[in-house]
Amino acid sequence: MKNASLMKAGLCLMLLALLMCLPLTSYAITEQEWNEGCGSKTGQTIQLYDIVYDENGGVISTPTHTVPGGLYIRSGKVDSDSGWLELRYYQNGSICSGWMKMYNNDDLVSCSVMLSIDDGTCTFVNEALLKNPERLHEVINASAPAGVTYTWIPGTTNVHAEGKAEIVWDSASYPSNTTAPSGGSSSSGTGGKNSTAPTPAPVVFQYEGAAVEVIRLGVSTSTILLNEEETDVPTAEVTFNTTAEEDRRIAVIHAPRTGKCTLRAKASESGKMVKSCMAGHVVPVLEYGKEWCRILYNGAEGYVLTSCLKWYSAETQGIGVLSYNGEATGSTTINIRNAPDGESFKVAEWYTGTQVQVFGLDDGWYEIECDEIHGFVMDEFLTVEE
Repeated sequence: MKNASLMKAGLCLMLLALLMCLPLTSYAITEQEWNEGCGSKTGQTIQLYDIVYDENGGVISTPTHTVPGGLYIRSGKVDSDSGWLELRYYQNGSICSGWMKMYNNDDLVSCSVMLSIDDGTCTFVNEALLKNPERLHEVINASAPAGVTYTWIPGTTNVHAEGKAEIVWDSASYPSNTTAPSGGSSSSGTGGKNSTAPTPAPVVFQYEGAAVEVIRLGVSTSTILLNEEETDVPTAEVTFNTTAEEDRRIAVIHAPRTGKCTLRAKASESGKMVKSCMAGHVVPVLEYGKEWCRILYNGAEGYVLTSCLKWYSAETQGIGVLSYNGEATGSTTINIRNAPDGESFKVAEWYTGTQVQVFGLDDGWYEIECDEIHGFVMDEFLTVEE
């Protein structure tokens, strides 16, 4: 009897534990939430594999299953040497994975769509957001310049998907290069009226060989999502597909008079406006040119004048705390400027007590950075920690 009672008690505890775990498993992430967080989807049915390494470091692959086209995916680990990419996808309430060989232009495509706005601008968003107007509203307005109100939604009559940006990955373009053929055709050979120009490959950030999400990008230090935890790492150790030289990979939007510059769809003053880039923001440079640079700003790729970018040394001199008359209680705000000049554009307004990275002191101005904003503050408003 005693043993039977113990078994009953044990079964009850196991059942209770299972019931308690079910909501955590089921509601950890929904399929819609997963889709909204993806940057790409499968362009066609793809064969996935399990891979192991032999004693010489070679890859031994075993086919396991296929996934259909149109499946929203996120990239996991990357083996650039052998050309294998781990795909993660959502299926029946779980996150599944498998390895694919990177070789076919049509395997993976971008799931971005371009929204044309009634003010003449456009922006790119995840197509899954079109099924969630409330979330789409939040995402679009979050990327809007400070102090500007947008009324793209509600109503949705002045927001529509104009055309999908079919950006492809292949073994030649991922992850080191930045362009890949988009697969246009022509009856009279290459360059015909139906052929398409190369399109940029998706920007993929990597840390120690694995694809990661960058939460905050900084000149010296960046915050990435590593093993589902936010982790600070040296920006120099975060790689992405760029043709820019090492000292031109990370830049700061420089517009000390106007406070913003225009991100365009092509490297020309006549190029369609994608959005405004606010001064002080740290951005990755995907292509560097004497007149134009291609950058990634708030999830949108485009071109800005090279004169609207500034490059700074990643070497820091420690941590500082904003203060006013020696007090750092959070009761006063301090202006952060785009240049070491009291008349330059105010890129941020931070409370006293805010900790910042300090890069140097020149002529009474500290060069500082915090939360993806790089700027300058007068030395009387900063206390450098010993």
